[in-house]
Amino acid sequence: MFIVFAVAYGGISCTQPTTSELGSERDDDDRDDDDDNRRTRTCSDRDSCQDTCDDLFSYTTERYGCYDLDPSEVNVISKVSDELERNLVRSNELEDIDADDFRAYLEIGMESFIDLVRGVPVGDSAKDNNRAQWNTNANVVTNSTTVMEWIAEEENIAEVILEQDRDFELGLELFQALAVDVTFDPPITNAVLVGTGVCVDFLVGNRFDIGDSLSSSDCASPKELLDLSHFNGMSGVSKFLSGFLLAQISGDSFMTFSADERNDTAFEWGHNTLLEFCKEATDEDEGDVEVKTCLQTAYCVHRSIETGGITSDGIFKDLDDHDGVVGRTDVDHCDDLDDEDRMEDLFD
Repeated sequence: MFIVFAVAYGGISCTQPTTSELGSERDDDDRDDDDDNRRTRTCSDRDSCQDTCDDLFSYTTERYGCYDLDPSEVNVISKVSDELERNLVRSNELEDIDADDFRAYLEIGMESFIDLVRGVPVGDSAKDNNRAQWNTNANVVTNSTTVMEWIAEEENIAEVILEQDRDFELGLELFQALAVDVTFDPPITNAVLVGTGVCVDFLVGNRFDIGDSLSSSDCASPKELLDLSHFNGMSGVSKFLSGFLLAQISGDSFMTFSADERNDTAFEWGHNTLLEFCKEATDEDEGDVEVKTCLQTAYCVHRSIETGGITSDGIFKDLDDHDGVVGRTDVDHCDDLDDEDRMEDLFD
């Protein structure tokens, strides 16, 4: 019995841990704590990083979102911002922007980017020092054209835009920024598609004149079709339509260029932006006949400009190819814009 007890007792070590062993355990714990601290460190821990956020964005919510990022993430979106905020944006530099980095920038700073497109100074440095960004009309047009071409050429960038531009506010601003000069004459409300020129009945109380060959007599039969006064007044309507219909992206409208690039996502974003314009401009819902008439009229005018008044499918061929996004439409209905029964059947 004693022998068994002694053997069993002898198998239990009563040796105390050495100081070096304890020190090693403490070092491991300290290293773990340091790693945890490094992992949880955010931009808000550094004044210099917060200053960077303040220079990147204009709005409090954006800045606090930036403060919550890791400093390395702030560095990434800062590089994206540097390219987008240039006085003249460079297309070759945009091509080097990674889509995930662009998404990270928009997730924080969409409103500031929209301000940039509007020609408003963005961030403390620009506001305090009047630093040049897109703050002249020429820069806004040139840079917006460069950005739109980038979106139309790069489907992964278009995917980010479609994902992040949830209310199509950026799209509405970019198309308005592309606007070329339009002239206004006494009131006309009847749609007349004449040769290479177009009198557009969108603008009740105004004349939207495309081309130099038209006179007032070309649009002489007033007949109310649409009142689009709900969208930023008449000037906003004319700017958007001018940008959507006339702006040249490598020689084409944005929609035609996107279709030529086989960029389905960019085409979808462009159409949905037009849809949002029509909803806002008519103050109606997507399925209402006023919105459908607005869409159909826009594409009929687009086709007339694109084909120089020659009878052909024009943009409607691309619309047919994107039926899943656009819905059913018909080039033949360009002569029936005031027929509500026909318009009701479109874009379903």
